[in-house]
Amino acid sequence: MFSESIPAWVQAVGSIVGIAIAIAVPAWQRRSEARFQQLREDREARALVLAIFAQMLNFRNTVRDCLRSVVDDHVDLASVIRKLKFPPSLQERLHELHRFGQVSNSLQSVAYWYGRIDATRLRIESASAASTRRLRDDIFLRAGREDLRRLNEACAESQLALEAMLKDFFVKGINSTQQHWDVERQHRSIREVKS
Repeated sequence: MFSESIPAWVQAVGSIVGIAIAIAVPAWQRRSEARFQQLREDREARALVLAIFAQMLNFRNTVRDCLRSVVDDHVDLASVIRKLKFPPSLQERLHELHRFGQVSNSLQSVAYWYGRIDATRLRIESASAASTRRLRDDIFLRAGREDLRRLNEACAESQLALEAMLKDFFVKGINSTQQHWDVERQHRSIREVKS
């Protein structure tokens, strides 16, 4: 009697194990794919920060030099502002700033204040035909100084945020490199099973 029910029990247990495997494998694959995607995004963000950081540092130094030179009331503000060149890597990647989270706010602030300063430069140059140089500089010198000061503050904030992000990436990078290779091995094994 007992020996007659053994095949039924084996089939029942096998069915339950098969159902559990059918549920667990796709869940494991989704989790593995999400982890792999996160590692890829972290690696891309790290590369983006490294590309921007050095140019941001140089840009901040230029802004600081310009700010020091506009202390004098007899300075040609338009020529000082012309020295400022927005970091090309940041300019090219403005659409990717959302990847930085909180750091993106300070980088967008830099872009905003640079835009205001560039607009001031254009107003100064267009006003040159309509008014005397002294009047033109008096009108825009105060606004230009304030915008340069704010741009300098935004650059400093961005530099600190980028430095913190780089430190965080360094700490995470040691762990994520190992995780990346683990996930790569898992993906290879999944592909081999599917083949």
